[in-house]
Amino acid sequence: MLGVDSLTGERTVLSDNVTPNANSPFLEPVALTIGFAPRRALVVDSATAAVLSVELATGERSIFSDISVPNSYHPFDRPVAIALDVANDRALVVDQLLGAVIAVDRQTRERTVLSNNTTPNADNPFAEPSAIVVDQANNRALVTDEERLIAVDLTTGERSDLSENRRGDANFLRSPTAVALDVANDRAIVVDSRVRAIFSVDLTSGEREAVADNSTPSRIGPFEAVRAIAVDGPANRTLLASSSPASILSMDLATGERNILSDEA
Repeated sequence: MLGVDSLTGERTVLSDNVTPNANSPFLEPVALTIGFAPRRALVVDSATAAVLSVELATGERSIFSDISVPNSYHPFDRPVAIALDVANDRALVVDQLLGAVIAVDRQTRERTVLSNNTTPNADNPFAEPSAIVVDQANNRALVTDEERLIAVDLTTGERSDLSENRRGDANFLRSPTAVALDVANDRAIVVDSRVRAIFSVDLTSGEREAVADNSTPSRIGPFEAVRAIAVDGPANRTLLASSSPASILSMDLATGERNILSDEA
């Protein structure tokens, strides 16, 4: 796990399989969220079907939740994404193979199924959920799933389509794989890996608008394999993590203009 200076792009190793020690090693870390005191990151590791806790000050790793912590109930199969539900003092984990959102209590680490294709019912089933963000103001989580963005009620687990493709629509979703909230503009920002584009989704209507693609507004900082997104509200930008080429992109929320904040060069 690397720390990247938000101004200079300089990178430092916060935690790896020898830093600060070899305990609870990473195998396939795919997503993280930051929060819960003391300051730490929760990192999803798909290969070990676990969520690791990483202390930001020391890099120390420990198991937050897996098949034996705190018990074997509702184990993960292939967890791929995580978000904090602060109001309910829990983390929400998307498990792609289970087709589910699993809630993990911060205090007890107990896992419960918030929503899957039988909980609370079979309406609007998941196909291949891939990313999640919590929209606390509307008491819901937003989950990317194939060609749509699904809203999941944080109380009941009920699923409804916030944004889906309809005949005649512009800006079709093909494979949305990352999502973040732009609270100041009342919208979600969605990465579509198939069309290599960024869309905004109105949080009320679900209407989509194109924000940027590989030629709009320019070809600088192309989208090839963007895996994660975060909104930096004070700087009016999004930060995009790409695996090919390995880089962190900064994108202006108003114009879609991009520059490379950090890469291998």
